[in-house]
Amino acid sequence: MPSYFLSVKATALAMMAIGCSPTFAANNLECMNLPMGAAEQTVLDRHHEARRGDDNRSAAVQTVIQSRARICAYLNGWSQPATNLAFWHRWLQVQRGLVPLIFSADEEARLKVALQPMRSRLIALFKADVSAQAKGENPPPPANDNAFQEFNVLLKTAKIPQNASNEERLGGWLYATGSQEAVVDAFSAQ
Repeated sequence: MPSYFLSVKATALAMMAIGCSPTFAANNLECMNLPMGAAEQTVLDRHHEARRGDDNRSAAVQTVIQSRARICAYLNGWSQPATNLAFWHRWLQVQRGLVPLIFSADEEARLKVALQPMRSRLIALFKADVSAQAKGENPPPPANDNAFQEFNVLLKTAKIPQNASNEERLGGWLYATGSQEAVVDAFSAQ
């Protein structure tokens, strides 16, 4: 048998051994969250320690996440749009880690339950973001403050006092949660 075919067969067997299937569907987004190497983790840790946000993106962090996305794409056979969405998924996680918890863990759990009936409406607000991300473009600016007005009812449903401060916190939580969930849904649809 020619060496080329042995190489292809060996690669296929190796992929199956490590749990990768040579399919071309967007799956295994968890690959983006596997532990990093020491150097890559140091870059992410420095980013968190410096508390850099969207206004001061670190090129090193982007490089680390893009490299991981390319590796995961290779292992999982992702399309370019799926790879772009996987990058944004991990980027949003890193950025969210820079912000202190908006609500307590208990409050957030109650909000997630209350959000379920309205989840599709929230995700629809991020359609332009997701479309831009899949194309590898920068997403449009965040939705205006009134975009989440109809979601203020979640505070009452989750038994969180409805006041101006909590409504503002809810807007931040909805932006972080909605953008992340919209990317995950779009990735799964690839």
